[in-house]
Amino acid sequence: MTRKIFRKCLFTGLLFVMGLLQPVSVSAQSTGLYSNRLDTLSFGERFAIKTNAFDWLILTPNIGFEFDLANRNWSKWTIGVYGRYNPSTRHPKVTYNVYDIKELRAELRKYWRTPKYFAYYVGLYGSYDDYQIKFSKNGYKGKGWMGGVSLGFAKRLYAYRNGSNVDFELGLNLGAMYTKEQKFQRADNANRYVYEPEKDWHVIPMVNDLSMSFIYRFGPGIKDRYRKREVVDDAYRRRVNERQLAHERAERERQLRHDSLVVAKQEAKVLKEQQKAEEKAQKEQLKVEKEAMKAQMKAEKQAAKEQRKAEKEAQKAEAKAVKANKDFIQRDEGRESVKLTKEEKKAQKAAEKEAKRAEKEAQKAANASEKDRTKAQLKANKEAAKAAKAAEKEAAKEAKAAAKRNR
Repeated sequence: MTRKIFRKCLFTGLLFVMGLLQPVSVSAQSTGLYSNRLDTLSFGERFAIKTNAFDWLILTPNIGFEFDLANRNWSKWTIGVYGRYNPSTRHPKVTYNVYDIKELRAELRKYWRTPKYFAYYVGLYGSYDDYQIKFSKNGYKGKGWMGGVSLGFAKRLYAYRNGSNVDFELGLNLGAMYTKEQKFQRADNANRYVYEPEKDWHVIPMVNDLSMSFIYRFGPGIKDRYRKREVVDDAYRRRVNERQLAHERAERERQLRHDSLVVAKQEAKVLKEQQKAEEKAQKEQLKVEKEAMKAQMKAEKQAAKEQRKAEKEAQKAEAKAVKANKDFIQRDEGRESVKLTKEEKKAQKAAEKEAKRAEKEAQKAANASEKDRTKAQLKANKEAAKAAKAAEKEAAKEAKAAAKRNR
């Protein structure tokens, strides 16, 4: 029967805890009560009373006190004491399950706040325990000292008009116990316990407590405690802001100096690149002029060669004409009344034709030489203009890139 009652109590407790873990709306009366509050807490506001709902579910009365070590609501450290007592009970028959415990515990904690009004904590605890526990065939009775680490989190549930708050805490205590105990069993006739010889002092690891506690704080709750100092301390916030402004000012000055140096370097780089581009354009122009001069000299040489060839041909034609004329005169002197033969006429015509062709070739060579010189000069001018335009375009591009980097 006792086992069934215990299971029902445990099941009810689990349902109760699941309900507590659901989002809880805060009373409208508490809105903004401490959002702009000064960071100083009175002595009374540093106290909190707590009780563990899980221990009450297993019929173990308990109570605890927690105290902030500093009078600032940005302080993270607290100290607390906690006690629970489940005295030995009298039954007509010896029960199968036994849970008799006396414990006094002290604890030091450090809290951390989150933006969503949760506070996480880690702490160290030490306790003295006197116990007699049996939930299976074997039970244990003894006393000892326990120490270890506590961890968990807390969340505000409700805020009162007078500034007090109710918080909910869920946590776990882990550690080891230095204990002296003896094992016992229920006798077969179920009217007494049979105890074995006491075991000497030894260490056993164990879970000390599962905390599902309600905390009544006489001052600000978790929502307005354990925050970052710069959020709640005006003087500290001013100092932090002044330090931050000084740092930002120094950073801006350093950045301005750096930017001025960068701009100077970029301008020097652009100027150097412009000079390089101009030198390159000058070299290209000189190269083009050299090529044009070379082409002009080649054309002049070719024209002179053609002219010499034409003159030579003209001289040959003139010599042929002179010879033909001489022969004609000689024949004319010998035979004044005889007409020129067909061959003489033909030779004269050929000489005249050859002279005309030589003159035409000489004129053509002169025209070709002049045309080649003009063409070479135009090509040189065109290449020079193209090189100058490329240099200007490259310089404008570099200046634009430098201005963009400066912005």
